[in-house]
Amino acid sequence: MTNQMYTEIPRLLAILAAETDSYSYIDKLANAPSREIALKYIQESLRDYNSLITRGSFDNPKAAEETKYLNTKKLDEEIDSIRQTTNPRELKETLAYIASKALTRTIWLRRRQGAGESGSEEGGEQ
Repeated sequence: MTNQMYTEIPRLLAILAAETDSYSYIDKLANAPSREIALKYIQESLRDYNSLITRGSFDNPKAAEETKYLNTKKLDEEIDSIRQTTNPRELKETLAYIASKALTRTIWLRRRQGAGESGSEEGGEQ
């Protein structure tokens, strides 16, 4: 999977970062020293995301809206792609790309409602 194909892991991380006001999900993945640790951090993110969904209420309305666009089938494919990455350099590049996309999306999700930046389809897709 090329880096341009990773959209759902960044979306997941951005939802969590915007809702919890913490970059820890993104930072942990970006700095994961191995594939196994990266997958563990994604697992933690998914568990916490599921808790947010189960809770049923969000403090950030844009983050709540963004959950509607999370494609779990594609998310599963992205996780499989990371699992299949055996080259450490390629893994670090992929994780850096995912983290960068997540940070960009987090910025959009944290903007005040009606604050000028027009996001296009799918919850402000860049």
